[in-house]
Amino acid sequence: MPKVLYTQKFRDAWLQASEFKAWIRKDETDLTKAYCSYCKCSIKTKLFDLRAHAETKKHISASSCFSQSNKISFSRMPKKQTEQEAALCLFIAEHTAIAQIDHLSRLCVHNFGACPSAAKIRLGRTKCTSIINNVLAQHFDEDLTADIGDSNYSLLLDESTDVSVTKLVVALENP
Repeated sequence: MPKVLYTQKFRDAWLQASEFKAWIRKDETDLTKAYCSYCKCSIKTKLFDLRAHAETKKHISASSCFSQSNKISFSRMPKKQTEQEAALCLFIAEHTAIAQIDHLSRLCVHNFGACPSAAKIRLGRTKCTSIINNVLAQHFDEDLTADIGDSNYSLLLDESTDVSVTKLVVALENP
């Protein structure tokens, strides 16, 4: 008697299962496949294949990038260093693109190395983005909310270009 092959469709319950929920996604192009967000590949949706994929070297090395050990911890940093990194992030958010922080932080370490706290600055694009989004943005959002309160406000933006085709954005305040 010939062996009967069946096709397993993706189950939404796998999105909640503790062994899969961190990395598995629905493959939108093929319902008989799952998508590994760590390895960026499709997998057959049989339970055995999903578990086998989770034990491959490729998946284990790709998942190490997403582990908890890579999270930024501010509690272990000295207060002075934390303040300096936050000040650099504020400068970047206010005046330039985030990509510049890689060079700016190395410049600070190199030129202000005599200061012990400046020599320990470790600030790249990822950490700078995290500080801007999770620390500075919350502070300024609360500050702005306290300033405005429940009153009405409006923000008008006007984008134009000058003769040299340089884009300019002008914000107009409504009194």
